[in-house]
Amino acid sequence: NTQEKLVLRGIVIHGKRPAPDIGYDYQLKLAEPFVDKESSAGSPQKVDLVDASPSSNSIWSDLENNMNKEISVEGYMVWGYSESRYFEIISLQTPY
Repeated sequence: NTQEKLVLRGIVIHGKRPAPDIGYDYQLKLAEPFVDKESSAGSPQKVDLVDASPSSNSIWSDLENNMNKEISVEGYMVWGYSESRYFEIISLQTPY
């Protein structure tokens, strides 16, 4: 993987799916914004709210159990549907 691994901290909330078949069920309200160097806008963009997706069932369970709480997550910004970007969570630490 040539992508940069990121550690983000913020409050996990339920997101609203843009369509029934697009599984963007979680969002992370970031404590500190970061710059997405490969944003879908075509230039680096400051991000303070990201769609997030768990990479495993155990991470999904941890997200559900920490809803509306501050957490720390590690993962990658990846390309999603229709040139969107989301954060794929590979590990989660709680409580922050």
